[in-house]
Amino acid sequence: MPSGWKDVTFKEVIEVITMTIDEAKQQLQILKADYARVQGDLEKIESIGGNVRPVTRQLKQLEDEIQVARQTVNELEQ
Repeated sequence: MPSGWKDVTFKEVIEVITMTIDEAKQQLQILKADYARVQGDLEKIESIGGNVRPVTRQLKQLEDEIQVARQTVNELEQ
């Protein structure tokens, strides 16, 4: 154990872990909201016959980020 850890209490460690779980869950919610917003943008662009390629790339990127965020939350909760 690193020498700086000797003064850290169990309660402090739990608080940091809990904060991290909460932050990961919050990040997941933000990503989901972004996905819904971009999906709406895609529908609008499609309805006017615009170029959807950049938006579909953005959706794919958000899907990947959401997957990573879900994995992070699941790992932290175990």
